[in-house]
Amino acid sequence: MGITRRQELFLFSGAFLAELLFGLLMVLTWGTAFCSGDAIYHQYIPRLVAETGDLRHLGVLWPPFLHILLIPLVRHDLLYTTGLAGTVVSALATGLACVFLYRPVGDGELGLAAPLVLMCNVFTLIHGATSMMEQWTMAFLLAAAYYLRRYLANGRAVDFLKCSTAFCLGCLTRYEVWPPAALAALVYLIKEARSGKPARLLLSPLPLLGSAGWLGWNYYLTGDPLMFLHHPFGPQFWNRVPGRWYLSPYLALPAALAMIYSASGLMSAPAFRKARELLRAKEFPTLLAAGVLLSPALFHMALAPTIFFFGSLRYFYVSVPGLIYLAYLYYREVLGQEARRKPWALAKALLMLMLPAYPLHAFTLAYGMFPGIYLRDVREHMIELRAIAAEVGDGTVLVGTDKAAWLSVLGGLSPSQIVNRDDDCFLEAMEEPWRHVEFVLIVRMADHPLLPAFNEIYGGRFYIYRYYYDPSWRSEFLSHFKVVLATKHYLLFALRE
Repeated sequence: MGITRRQELFLFSGAFLAELLFGLLMVLTWGTAFCSGDAIYHQYIPRLVAETGDLRHLGVLWPPFLHILLIPLVRHDLLYTTGLAGTVVSALATGLACVFLYRPVGDGELGLAAPLVLMCNVFTLIHGATSMMEQWTMAFLLAAAYYLRRYLANGRAVDFLKCSTAFCLGCLTRYEVWPPAALAALVYLIKEARSGKPARLLLSPLPLLGSAGWLGWNYYLTGDPLMFLHHPFGPQFWNRVPGRWYLSPYLALPAALAMIYSASGLMSAPAFRKARELLRAKEFPTLLAAGVLLSPALFHMALAPTIFFFGSLRYFYVSVPGLIYLAYLYYREVLGQEARRKPWALAKALLMLMLPAYPLHAFTLAYGMFPGIYLRDVREHMIELRAIAAEVGDGTVLVGTDKAAWLSVLGGLSPSQIVNRDDDCFLEAMEEPWRHVEFVLIVRMADHPLLPAFNEIYGGRFYIYRYYYDPSWRSEFLSHFKVVLATKHYLLFALRE
């Protein structure tokens, strides 16, 4: 094994173990390794598939790669309820991300500075220790950028095949990968059209096979290949909540820049300078590779004027390796021979760029809250839902919101015990729950702006809305059920004997 391969093995193993330890620390501190509601849902879906054996439960909203990886692990209750299944899977992605961030800089011991700075980012540790898609997206973009740059440098089809594989898997992980995958296909098409080898043009669609597969899956399930765009519970539904200040056309872009600063400090300044130098020098392979790495942030900044925009850190954090890569190239040139003599000088320069953001990182660790990170909220709900699950026991319970996944994962109930929108009998169960379940969970949301939206989606039959605003239905409901547990966020009703 050569020195480079040993260093890559060291990077992968070190990053993987660091994430495992951080995941355990999250469990000890907050009770679970879940950083948000999405992280909870990312373990509920594979458990539902594992218990039913029905791949249709993969759904059409979230691309399936992470959920498929989690299916074997979520069968184990401890890994399922603590979120450690997600820790194991995401830790692997962090290890791969460090390896593929190290490869393009290719500077031996000096090059270790880039992945080191990535691992000194609290948001890397959090997202690499929970069941979120961002870490795998980052790893696939780094691999795709590395092999794309190699292909542009040497023209070997094998490098384009590897690049295409990374893009295919990335497109099945998050939608942000779709634009750079299309760009890679276009770049390949142009380059090969000029090479005089027309047969190789047939390979040009390969980076987009993942996207095509997902469109086909949407069509198979719903008859609409674009159902993920206008699904009733897509981003446009959740963004109906008032008070999302970042949806203002004047604040969306500042919100995006604030998230980039929070994730990377002042890394953008030297990164921008280096990108400008590469453009002037016409070093297009390196510039294109950097563009692939920065594409998630650019993608979400482009969404700023739309209903699909979210001012959450995780959408911009994925581009941090691109900023590190460009800043590394910039300071390697600025420091010159000093960087060779003192490898840690370059790492120190990059860490100093991160320093202004560290107070925000410390706040996130101490308080457990940041845009897109809700460790404190998850813990609060976990305590309540475990008490509710203990009351339900082996019974069945009706849950009409996304809290069905929360009750299963955080409370430890099997999905088979929960009647929710994944069940064919859901509408009938909401109409007359006393004929279908032993327990009914009411989320305390009488004044929540999404309550009418839920009721609208379910054709005026949403049981929580009717509990608060339909006196006749509420009266009949209370003749069959009684309150057995009341918490800050929930009311649990059981059938009267």
